[in-house]
Amino acid sequence: MRNGVTSIGENAFYSCISLTCITLPGSITSIGENAFKNCCKLAEIYNLSSMDIIKGSDSNGYVAYYALNVYKENSGQSYLETTDDGYIFYEDGEAVYLMGYAGTQTELVLPDQFNGKDYQIYNYAFSNRSSLKSVVIPDSVTSIGDYAFRYCTSLTSINIPDGITSIGNYAFEGCRSFTSIDIPDGVTSIGDYAFYDCAALTSIEIPDSVTSIGDYAFYDCAALTSIEIPDSVTSIGDYAFNYCTSLETVSMGDGVISIGVCAFNHCTFLTGIKLPDSLTSIGDYAFNYCTSLETVSMGNSVTSIGENAFSDCKSLTSITIPDSVTSIGEGAFYGCSSLEFNEYAGVYYLGTASNPYLFLVKVKVKDNSVTSVTIHKDTKFISGFAFNACGSLTSIIIPDGVVSIGDYAFYNCTSLTSVTFPESLTSIGDYAFYNCTSLTGIIIPDGVTFIGIYAFYNCNSLTSVTFENTRGWLVSASVWNIETNIASEELADPSTAATYLKSTYNYYYWKRS
Repeated sequence: MRNGVTSIGENAFYSCISLTCITLPGSITSIGENAFKNCCKLAEIYNLSSMDIIKGSDSNGYVAYYALNVYKENSGQSYLETTDDGYIFYEDGEAVYLMGYAGTQTELVLPDQFNGKDYQIYNYAFSNRSSLKSVVIPDSVTSIGDYAFRYCTSLTSINIPDGITSIGNYAFEGCRSFTSIDIPDGVTSIGDYAFYDCAALTSIEIPDSVTSIGDYAFYDCAALTSIEIPDSVTSIGDYAFNYCTSLETVSMGDGVISIGVCAFNHCTFLTGIKLPDSLTSIGDYAFNYCTSLETVSMGNSVTSIGENAFSDCKSLTSITIPDSVTSIGEGAFYGCSSLEFNEYAGVYYLGTASNPYLFLVKVKVKDNSVTSVTIHKDTKFISGFAFNACGSLTSIIIPDGVVSIGDYAFYNCTSLTSVTFPESLTSIGDYAFYNCTSLTGIIIPDGVTFIGIYAFYNCNSLTSVTFENTRGWLVSASVWNIETNIASEELADPSTAATYLKSTYNYYYWKRS
């Protein structure tokens, strides 16, 4: 950049992904917002100005955000070199990176070494080279960086050598033409978004060296038909196989401890799943809308089933919840229209082998004919929407043992005049008693530590709320980042407490430490 330039405007070099080096003349006094953002190979900065340019900082338009070196004079040694065949390398001591390729070939055999040294494929090295068809990577390469082959949309063939131990985030995102890939035994982690939107990928073999599958790793791999997850894998990331709509079979190893949020969401061809005994948590929406899923075998170590974990699994006919489960999220089995429930006194339940009434799903008939309900004494969880719109229900006793009442559980029960909460209760969900216009008074037990937003909104007749424990309550609305402590003496007055709960702080989350 010539001397005399005083400013660089906003977005001036935005996403110039081939830019590797720049000189800022002494005349420069300002750099606009995002001027160099996404210049992901901008490794060397020669800063001759008086501006404070700091390596890795997102200030000054991201000019040095990706930098490997920032020099204060023109004579600083450049570590960048382009080989005769077009490969751009960065060498600083023992650190050697392949930064990119300046040639025109579409079928590449990468060099074995650079100056006698092994190297790493740098972040974004071949990103967006849509004409690239094949790449042979030598065994000397030790890692594939983030975004390295992102959006190489014509890439049909690539090998991952045995020396690779990690596949970076977004490494092959949008490589929509290759159908299979072999991951070598040395790889221990598959990064976030690593194979995101590899639309033609039909098969992939995960070796038993891999311990984690990143978030979104195989998201929208719509042609993938089967996957075998080895015993070495302990975690499956959020959205890992989301929208793998051709996925029919999943073999899950005995080492998996957690399945992330939406991990198998919308895998509409998946017909059955066996969850291992090692598994302890199933994330929110993990198997949501797996409409062909007929059977689920759940291991005996699961402690938590997330919100909407199996919602809209319309073909699911039966499921046994293990005795180890301590929490079931909102809507976990919502819309499972083929599911066979356990029935007691006109109410549907799901449960364990030893307790078939663990989880109250819903009243059998939801209309104004329901005037009273007896909840089974062994119930622990009441699902969201369980009794909503039962407009003639007048009173209900929730048995001791119930720990949570789900969102919208008694929504619009307009004739409900009294509710008895058990001492075991810890949580009342969002909108749980919304528009229960006849409810006059309640007692909040000592064990309750959470009350959701709008839980008692529009309960216009509610004039008395007795908190058995008035200390430690605060209300928060995370959207507005507001958090307010409520004085114990204020909640000690039932009338004030009722006003706070149904009106003043009705749109806040109530929490007690």
